[in-house]
Amino acid sequence: MATILTTTAFAPDLKNLPDAHRSIWYNGESRSGKTQKLVEAAAAWLPQLASKQMLLLAANDENKQSLHDRISLATTGRYPIRVQTPLGFLQEQVHLFYPWIAEAGQLPAVTPIRLRPETEQALATRLWQPDLQMQSWQSLGVSEYRLVRRLLDLMQLAANGLVEVADIPAKLQLAYGQNELFPWMGELIATWQAWCLERGFLTYGLSTDLFWRYLWVHPEYRAYFADRYGAVVADDADDYPAVIYPVLESFLADQESKIAISYNPHGQIQLGLKSDPKHLAKLSQYCVIETMPPVLPALQPHGNLLDDIVQTVKDPSYWLTLPTNIQEISRRTRGELLRAVVDKIAVSIAANQIQAQEVVIVVPGLDNIARYTLIENLMARGIKVKALNEQRPLYSSSAVRSILTILALSLPGLGRTIGRDRVAEMLGELSSYRLPGGALAQAIDPVRAGLLADHCYSPNAEQPELQPLESFPRWDRLGARAAASYRRIWEWVDKWVKSSPTDALAIMDGAIGEFCERGELLTFDRLTALRALMETAQHYWQVMQRVDQQDSESSLAEQFIVLLQQGTVTANPYPTSHLGALEQGVTLANIFQYRSSKKTHRWHFWLDVGSELWAKGGSASLYGSQCFLQDWDGQPINAETEELLDQQRLERVLRDLLQRVDNRLYLCNSDLAINGQDQVGPLLTLISRIAPIEIIK
Repeated sequence: MATILTTTAFAPDLKNLPDAHRSIWYNGESRSGKTQKLVEAAAAWLPQLASKQMLLLAANDENKQSLHDRISLATTGRYPIRVQTPLGFLQEQVHLFYPWIAEAGQLPAVTPIRLRPETEQALATRLWQPDLQMQSWQSLGVSEYRLVRRLLDLMQLAANGLVEVADIPAKLQLAYGQNELFPWMGELIATWQAWCLERGFLTYGLSTDLFWRYLWVHPEYRAYFADRYGAVVADDADDYPAVIYPVLESFLADQESKIAISYNPHGQIQLGLKSDPKHLAKLSQYCVIETMPPVLPALQPHGNLLDDIVQTVKDPSYWLTLPTNIQEISRRTRGELLRAVVDKIAVSIAANQIQAQEVVIVVPGLDNIARYTLIENLMARGIKVKALNEQRPLYSSSAVRSILTILALSLPGLGRTIGRDRVAEMLGELSSYRLPGGALAQAIDPVRAGLLADHCYSPNAEQPELQPLESFPRWDRLGARAAASYRRIWEWVDKWVKSSPTDALAIMDGAIGEFCERGELLTFDRLTALRALMETAQHYWQVMQRVDQQDSESSLAEQFIVLLQQGTVTANPYPTSHLGALEQGVTLANIFQYRSSKKTHRWHFWLDVGSELWAKGGSASLYGSQCFLQDWDGQPINAETEELLDQQRLERVLRDLLQRVDNRLYLCNSDLAINGQDQVGPLLTLISRIAPIEIIK
C-alpha cells in the first residue's frame, strides 16, 4: 500500500468514490448534537465490523471517558469499547511496534521507556547544562526552566506538524527573523533526540516523530493497520494535530472502511498547543457533510445574540441591549469583587434559586489569590468547590512530605533535604487516627510534635536521627497515645537505619503501608497523592538506573526529593469522569479548562471581564506554534499577526461559552486589576450594554 502523508496523494481516487462509500462529516457548533451523531454511528457500525475493530478518538482525556460511556450505554455494553486521544494512540503504536521502528531507523534494540514530562524536563536540563552555562540565551527573556520547556515543546510541535527536527531553526528564522540562538536551539533539540534514542526513551514529541517518520510508512505496519481497523469515529477533529491526518485519510481511501468525524469551526480549543484545525478540515471534501443546525443560546432563544455580542466586542460603536438575564457585578477593587461574587452565590443557594453544582466561575487567568479567596470563602459558607482539572504539586501534600521525611531519616545522605519543621509535620501526620464520631485527629498534636522535634531530632547532613523518646526529659507528660505513636515511628525508622542494603522504594512503600493505608485514614486526596508518589518514584528509578548505573541509592533519592520540591510533579486531587459527579459543588475553572471539559451550567459567573487575558492565549498558546501549522505561508509572525489571532480566539471563546449558559450570566468586573492598574480589556464594552433594571432576585 502506498505511503499517505498528504491529501493530494489520494485526491483523485477519493473524489471518484460512489456516494454509497462516502464517509460522514458532522459540522456544527457547541451543543449542536455532533457527538450524539457519532455515538449513533458507532452503535450502528460496531455489529457490522466482524473481525475488525473500530478506532475511537476524542480530543482529550475527559472527552475520551465521556465518549466511551455514551457508546457503551448505546450498545448496552455488548462490545469492547476503547477510546483514545490521537497522540495517545500514536504513542501506544510506537511502543508496541518499536522493533520495526528500531530496525527501520537503525536504532538500538532496547525495550523503550516512556518519559513523563517532569522526568523529561529534569533529564534535558541535565544533558544541556554545559551548553546552557556557555551560551548567552538570557536575551530570550525566559528563565532556564522555561527555556528548557520551550525547547521540548518545539520538538513536540514539530513532530505534530510533520516537520523534521533539523528544520526547526529555519521555521523560527522565517517566523521571528534572524537570531543566532535559533541554530543553537535546534542543535540542543537534535542532541536530546539522539540521546533519548540511544537509550530507548520515548517522550510524546519523540513518539510522534517516530510514528510518521518510520512506523506509518512501514509496509508491514500499514498492512496490519488495514487488517485491524474497519471504521473510525473521531470526535472534535478541530482539536487534532496534523500528524493524525494521514491516518484518518487512509480510511477514506479504503472503500470498505467507515468513518464519522465531528468538527466545530468555532471550537479549536487546542489551537496554539497541538491542533491544526484548518488542515484537518480538508478531510471534509471527501465526506458527506451534515451541517448541524445552530443552537440558539438559552440566554436569548430568539434573535442573533451570539453575532450581536461578537460584533459589539469587535466594534464598540455597534449598539446592543443585552437580555435581562445577563447582569453585572462590579466593584472598585478585585478583592471586593471576589467577595461580592461569593456573596451572590451563597445568597442565591440559600434562597434555593440555584444549586451549587449548577454554578460555574470562569476566569481568564486563574491566579492563586483568586483560587484561594473563592475556595476558602465559599467553603466557609458551607459550599463545596470543584476546581476543574486542578493539578496540585505532589509536594504540597502533607502525606507526601511526611513519607519523604521518613525516607530522609531512614536512608543515609539525605539530611540536607529535611529540617526540624518537616520532622514535626511528619510526627503529626503519621500519628493520625479516627475519633469515634469519624473526625480525624492526631495522637501527636502540633505542640507535642514541635517539642519532640526539638528534643528528639538530631540533624546531620549524612544521617539525621530520631532519638529514643527518653531523650525528651518530660516525655512522661506527652500522654500515653502520643508516646506510643512516637515509639512506633522511631522503632520503624530505626529498623531501616540498621538494615543493609537500603532500598528507597521499599522504604517509601513500607512507610505508606505502615502509617497511611489503614482504611479509616485513606481519604481520597491522600490516596491519590500517595499513589502518584509511588508511580512517579518507580518511574524515576527505572529511568535513572538506565541513564547512570553508578548513581547510589542515596543520590537517586536526593535527586528525586529535589525534583518534587521544585513542584514539577503534580496530581489531580479529585476523581475524574463519572466519579467526579459524586463531588457536588461550584465549579471553578479557567477558560481553557472549562471549554475542554464541554460542560454546561445554569449560571455562569465570568470573572475579570475587564481583563485583557480574555483575548490572550496565555499558557494555552505555545511559542512558535503558528509556524508549524500546515497552512502557514512563511510570513513573519509579528504584533499584527498576534493581534489578529487574539481577535479570532476571542470570538471562538465567546461563541463557545455563551452556548454553555443555560439560564443566567453575570459579568463580574473590578475597576482595578490584581496589580492595581485599570482594566481595559475587550469585554468591557458589554458592561455598558447591560439592561438598566433591578438586579435579578
